[in-house]
Amino acid sequence: MQWYKVLKQSQQRDSQLFLKLLKTTVDQLFQEDKLMSEVHIEKLLEKGIPGTVEILKPMINRLVQTKGVMNVSEKIVATDTRWSYEFARGLGFQNVPDSIIEVIATDAYWSYCFAKGLGFKNVPNSIVQGIATNAEWSYQFAKGLGFKNVPNSIVQGIATSAGEAYYFARDLGFKDVPNSIVQGIATEDAYWSYEFAKDLGFKNVPDSIVQRIATDAYWSYKFAEGLGFKNVPNSIVQGIATDAGWSYYFARDLGFKNVPDFIVQRIATDAYRSYQFAKALGFKNVPDFIVQRIATSAEWSYCFARDLGVKDIPKIIIEGVAKSAYWSYCFAKGLGFKNVPNSIVQGIATNAEWSYYFAKGLGFQDVPDFIVQRIATNAEWSYEFARGLGFKNVPDFIVQRIATDAYWSYKFAEGLGFKNVPKIIMGRIEDIHAMV
Repeated sequence: MQWYKVLKQSQQRDSQLFLKLLKTTVDQLFQEDKLMSEVHIEKLLEKGIPGTVEILKPMINRLVQTKGVMNVSEKIVATDTRWSYEFARGLGFQNVPDSIIEVIATDAYWSYCFAKGLGFKNVPNSIVQGIATNAEWSYQFAKGLGFKNVPNSIVQGIATSAGEAYYFARDLGFKDVPNSIVQGIATEDAYWSYEFAKDLGFKNVPDSIVQRIATDAYWSYKFAEGLGFKNVPNSIVQGIATDAGWSYYFARDLGFKNVPDFIVQRIATDAYRSYQFAKALGFKNVPDFIVQRIATSAEWSYCFARDLGVKDIPKIIIEGVAKSAYWSYCFAKGLGFKNVPNSIVQGIATNAEWSYYFAKGLGFQDVPDFIVQRIATNAEWSYEFARGLGFKNVPDFIVQRIATDAYWSYKFAEGLGFKNVPKIIMGRIEDIHAMV
């Protein structure tokens, strides 16, 4: 065949040219629905030029599928792990050529299938080594052996996955578990280490397992829970202390007594958990740093003050409440709008709406000037303030703000019964009327 002669010549001169021509030839033969002969394929494989097998693979697959794996030469079969396995199976896994076994051994799955075909007896070492490159198939191989007399290389393979290592330990009844398996469990997600510890009844848990659990706050907490929160290893407490929420729950389960300082310190990194902690203490003897953290949040500062009955409130908490107009208003309302700290009033004064409601809470009497000034930054609330005054003695700057909006100007004039309406208000209404 002319194409074969060209390929052989290029194969001897230039490997890159050979591969390019080979790809073109294979594509052309596929288009013509033709097969290469076994002899041609074998000869093209002889030189061992890297990339040849990959290009020929579609042609080899078609050849094997057409003739049957047992009717194709061993050399061609040995280019693919699946075909090598099928060839071995065709032989009943008896007297399989070493070259075929070596190819199968390059893939963990097909190696496992080969071992299974042998009934897991007298499995060639190369096949065992092939299985051992993958944790899942190593575990399945051990299972096939009934977890007895499992080769060390397989145990090592299982140990590369925490999940498979855990299942192996479980199937051993958690007795006489190889150290490599324990280490394997302890190398990945803390979940597997926790499950292992739980199955041991949280007794005599290897240190490496405890250390892995300690890398995760949640599983550390669950481990402490398994111990009944008694004699909890320091590393586990340290693990819990990496999260404010679990630190709080740990403190709670200790009855908020003899709580390690670093647990309290972690709780103090979160305003909400700090508030919960203070509440659990009945707001008595609350550490300063807990109060300071609560004070970083207006909402929890307010709740802290509210639960104290708005009495003897630390100054820092009042300042925390004052960071929000809404919570400042709630605080003032809690005081019945009497003797409201100046910082709270200042906090309210950062928002026109809550400034209005504060003025309303005061019955619109003796309203601080800066509260009225804040109300005057919004036409709607300026109108509501004027209405609260019965439209009498309304400050000029309130009227001026109302006059920036036609609707509220009209409502203001309506409130006056359209009598003695300020010129600035009438001007606004007339301007809009003219536009209409």
